[in-house]
Amino acid sequence: MTEFETFWQKTVCPLQGEIIRTLDKGIENKILSVTSDYLERKSTRSSNSKKQKVPKASFQEIFEWLKKEKVLKRSEINERYKGGRSSIIAAILSRHDAIERRINPVRLIWKQ
Repeated sequence: MTEFETFWQKTVCPLQGEIIRTLDKGIENKILSVTSDYLERKSTRSSNSKKQKVPKASFQEIFEWLKKEKVLKRSEINERYKGGRSSIIAAILSRHDAIERRINPVRLIWKQ
C-alpha cells in the first residue's frame, strides 16, 4: 500500500460524519461520506451550500505534488481545483503527520 493509500484509509475514511474546519477561516465542512473514489462534503458557509464530491485523485495529486515541491500555497492548489475544493483539500491533507500547516497565507509544508 502506498503512503497516500495508507493516509486515505487510516485518516480520511474515518472522517465520515465529522466536521472539518478550513484552515484560515474556520468554515465548517460536514464530511458526508468517504469512499475509495471520493470524499463528499457539505460546507456550512451558506444555507444553500450544495453537497460536493471531491475525487480521491485530487487529494492524491496534491499530496504527491507537495511531496515533490515541499511547500504549496492554497492559492496554488486553487489554480488547479476551482470551486472551493482547495480549502477542504488543504484542511484534510494537513492531518498527515509529515505535513505542517501555516496560515497567512495558507500553505502546506512537507516536513520529511
